Amino acid sequence: MHSPFLPIESGLDLRKQAKQLGVSLWHTPAFFSLLLGAVVIFFMGATYLIFSYSNNAEALVLIESGIVMSSLLIGGLIIRLLEEIAVIRKLKSDFISAMSHRLKSPLAQIKWHIDLCRSKNSGDGNDGSREAMRSIELSNEHLIRMVDEFLMVSRFESGEVRWYEERINISNLMKKVCDRYRMDIQQKNIRLLFEVFGEEKESCGDARKIEMVLENVFLNALRYTDRSGTISLYIRNKEKEIEVDIKDTGIGIPIEHQGKIFEKFFRSDNAMLLNTEGVGLGLNLCQRIMDRVGGSIRFESKKGRGTTFFLVFPRKLGNCEIK
Repeated sequence: MHSPFLPIESGLDLRKQAKQLGVSLWHTPAFFSLLLGAVVIFFMGATYLIFSYSNNAEALVLIESGIVMSSLLIGGLIIRLLEEIAVIRKLKSDFISAMSHRLKSPLAQIKWHIDLCRSKNSGDGNDGSREAMRSIELSNEHLIRMVDEFLMVSRFESGEVRWYEERINISNLMKKVCDRYRMDIQQKNIRLLFEVFGEEKESCGDARKIEMVLENVFLNALRYTDRSGTISLYIRNKEKEIEVDIKDTGIGIPIEHQGKIFEKFFRSDNAMLLNTEGVGLGLNLCQRIMDRVGGSIRFESKKGRGTTFFLVFPRKLGNCEIK
């Protein structure tokens, strides 16, 4: 049973707050809040002791003045600290956005040259050269995806995300993602199951962002499923929503890490041991997108037994009506 004071206890966890904000214990808002509480309690105790022995009105005025001045002083320090933190976060967000934009251009150029080389030498070259070209392509795609994630998270935090409304078919987007990683699926000898239940229905929303959610969850399943494992995709078309279940027979998520899985930059220990790629932004970004479209994302997992993610997309996204 959870304690009713859990949110308060969490908010006053100095070490956790210092780590999240990147400051010392003595510069956290929680520390100043505790200090303010201690000062108020001290003055209240002093007031009680003084009036236990005398009814000195001047002493009462002095104590009350002390409480007010201390509250204003510490309150001002808290406000100043929060302003500094806000400025630092804004600078960090601007830096990530600027660097992401600068990186996208050369990465796009690399991708263009890879495609050009592949088209010119489609019938030539040995297996070694084709494998090397594929390795370069995968590394470049990984960098592009990582830059896109940084850029998207930065835009979410600054409130500058742009949304585009268009008719989309979730089943087709899921198939597109699978086709993109067809070679990787074959190399790992993964058994891929794809089932659609109910009449396929269109929805409306930002195809690129919805596809980003599907790709992130599917790619995690592919990364953390051992060779000859199974990935099952179930799309359930309902009257008012479309549910996508992505189930794998991979390494699973330890129960002690499941509460943190959607946190920014978090990766579980067993995931980092198996696969060093990724920075822990994918699922955080998925949750942001699903919240924005009015959908939901949740999962069930057992360590060593696999994971199932449940994505629910409402059939009405944004201002688009589907009939």
